[in-house]
Amino acid sequence: MEKGETDKALTLFNQMLNWNQNDNQGVREIVADIYVENKEWDKVIELNAKYPNDAMPTISFAFSLALFKKGNKDEATKKLKECIEHLPK
Repeated sequence: MEKGETDKALTLFNQMLNWNQNDNQGVREIVADIYVENKEWDKVIELNAKYPNDAMPTISFAFSLALFKKGNKDEATKKLKECIEHLPK
């Protein structure tokens, strides 16, 4: 990623998630950032489905944004309120 090769990095990060599905390395946060930057809302939603109880701010807020961008404003608002309550900083 530091070399600007985001696609290659994303391929490696996704492979890491396949190998280490518990992701104790936090790779899913980087992946979520890439998906948001690329406006890949369906992939953000899929990532959230793999980690539905994730407490990482990037995943939670990205999921709320993806819902909003996909037109599901009610669910996005509900999720955003949860994020603000549980992840205020």
